[in-house]
Amino acid sequence: MAGRAAGGAPARWRHAGGDVTMRRMTSSAPFPAVRRTPARAGAALLALAAGACASMHESEDYLRHRDSQLVMPLDGGPEFYFDARLSPSLPADDPAAEARRVGWLEGWLRLRKLCADGYDILERRPFRFEESNPGRFDLRYVLRCKPPPDDS
Repeated sequence: MAGRAAGGAPARWRHAGGDVTMRRMTSSAPFPAVRRTPARAGAALLALAAGACASMHESEDYLRHRDSQLVMPLDGGPEFYFDARLSPSLPADDPAAEARRVGWLEGWLRLRKLCADGYDILERRPFRFEESNPGRFDLRYVLRCKPPPDDS
């Protein structure tokens, strides 16, 4: 047997650092319990991720981030834009879908701490061909924050 001296004793090898004793492991894996742990941990993480993703798709925040955006123009003017996607479940002419889009708009305004005194929708229209639309949104709302009330 390789690595064994006569009589079954471990072979001794000489090298510059001194004598080295070679020992044969009794098992192919030094720690069988450790070998199984990554598979169990991986299965647990996969189950956790699947559960998290399943609940995430029902979240209104997820839908707001996926299907709309708030855009501040580069010129810094008083108007800004809310862009939204249309879908079979959220058509352009449905009052319930429009209420949901307005809810997304108000969520964006709350998140960004804008328009504390309210807002006005100046225009609601489909995207124009010449406008930059990398997110492939369908509707554009032109908005302006209402000024704070006078205390005089």
